[in-house]
Amino acid sequence: MPDEHTRADDEHDDGHAHLITLAEAARRLSLSVRTVRRMIGYGYLPGYRVGPRALRVHADDVDAAVKRLPPDWVDDGPPDDDDGP
Repeated sequence: MPDEHTRADDEHDDGHAHLITLAEAARRLSLSVRTVRRMIGYGYLPGYRVGPRALRVHADDVDAAVKRLPPDWVDDGPPDDDDGP
């Protein structure tokens, strides 16, 4: 049976498992730190307390938060009305 490597294994190896700051997560996602905090609050991104104040996220979780859209998806607002005035 192959040896499966998990993030839990990394946590035991180095003690902090690639935790990054919210500022770094925001840079990776091209978002504001405030939006990253909202993502944590809404449950889209797991956050971790480090000490009494510091908040961190796993780099892998940040990367996984990005979802590819189908090629035909376009967000240009409502469809054009061909009947026009």
